[in-house]
Amino acid sequence: MLLLKFLTVAYHRFMSSRVQKLAIITAATFIGSIATVEILAQESLSELGLIDSSPIVSDELDPARTDDTVTQPIEPTSTEKVAERKINIDGAILKTIDSTIVAAQISGILQEINVKEGTSVKQDQLLGKIKDEAIQIQLDQLKSQVLIAQRKTTNDIDKRLAEKSREVTENELQRAIAANARVSNTYPLNEIDRLRLVAERAKLEVERAAYNIEMAGLELSVAVGEYKQSQELLARHQINAPMTGVVVAVEKRTGEWVEPGTELIRIVRLDTLRVEGFISAKQDDLNLVGKKATVALRDSNKPITIEGKVVFVSPDVNPVNSQIRVFVEIDNSDSQLRPGSQVLATIEL
Repeated sequence: MLLLKFLTVAYHRFMSSRVQKLAIITAATFIGSIATVEILAQESLSELGLIDSSPIVSDELDPARTDDTVTQPIEPTSTEKVAERKINIDGAILKTIDSTIVAAQISGILQEINVKEGTSVKQDQLLGKIKDEAIQIQLDQLKSQVLIAQRKTTNDIDKRLAEKSREVTENELQRAIAANARVSNTYPLNEIDRLRLVAERAKLEVERAAYNIEMAGLELSVAVGEYKQSQELLARHQINAPMTGVVVAVEKRTGEWVEPGTELIRIVRLDTLRVEGFISAKQDDLNLVGKKATVALRDSNKPITIEGKVVFVSPDVNPVNSQIRVFVEIDNSDSQLRPGSQVLATIEL
């Protein structure tokens, strides 16, 4: 500003020729003050008699200008105030939360597939199975072994017979001892020893019967374990849905050979979707998790608006654009929205 004033004074006091004055005007133009250029140009044209010599007063050089002429700040409108209470999510795209691939758990021939692309399935629903005739036969045999072991554990015939034999032999031994007490040598000594041995043997037979029952219980446990193991092996031949969703891909067909880990069916969950997008990192100070959000479908023939809530705000800031990722979960039970669609999403503050 001081330089412009200097050029103005030089124009009036020191410059005599029109060429010099035009040089001053050119210098003022490069400095950028349009008001000063207009003043100098008017005076030059007045000297030539082309225009009236009345001075032009510029607001920029007017010393009489006061602070009263300063423009007052404009109050925000009601629309702008509403906008301040919302945060727009940039690049909002609908994505699935849960997506899984059902793989074979055992090698074999794929016997059947009960679903196709687009089929809605429930959790644990049977989708197909791998050929399992051999394991079915093995399972039937183990089931019979379990029944035999159960019968052995409940069979106490041998134990009861041994107890009866022990009672008889002990009574016979006691009668022989009592007879010798009344009349000496009624039973020879070797006969007494034989009867005592028979009684001891009967006692041991009782213990053996109890031992056999205990072993039968252990055999039952082993048979039950093998049976359960075969049941688990049979279950691995079956292909079940791990979650509720929609089949989006069937990779193998009936009759194909599969190995453990071979991808068979892909399922996605559509009843709950997630909106992923970005906001400015400066807006993360508002504790956005749990805030209400509104999601509207872009380029739709009919307006679709669904409410959701913010479930995640990333702690990582993109160093390029200073934005952070946010997730909004929405209910899609009526399947109005599809994953991959671009949406308009705003967070209510």
